[in-house]
Amino acid sequence: MYNAVFLLIAFISIINADIIDLTDDNFEHLTQASGGQTTGKWLVKFYAPWCGHCKRLVPIWDEVSEVISTNQSDDGILLANVDCTKNPQVAKRFGVSGYPTIKYFADRNMYSYDGARIASDLMEFASEGYKETTAE
Repeated sequence: MYNAVFLLIAFISIINADIIDLTDDNFEHLTQASGGQTTGKWLVKFYAPWCGHCKRLVPIWDEVSEVISTNQSDDGILLANVDCTKNPQVAKRFGVSGYPTIKYFADRNMYSYDGARIASDLMEFASEGYKETTAE
């Protein structure tokens, strides 16, 4: 029984290994967002653990992570989470007032995602679709 639980925890950890947790303390260091020259292309989910919509997004976000980790042609997209209940400074900085909020940092700009919450649409937005929206 304990072996099965251990294997399940290990499997979940592997699936989520490519999702980075950003915080008030590490957001700027990891992303370099304030300088306009980010350390990569960041697709960031701002969420609250109690939010039902956020909970429903978890398996979709994991699917996006799997696609990114298995497909080397995704232009170095980095996937991240910000728990806004624990990191209010980052949430305030980016004007997050509802959950989940998805922002994409690329090409020295920030873009808000307001499309369907399905993995293929999120990947399309991060790959090319963001170019059709107005940067903030």
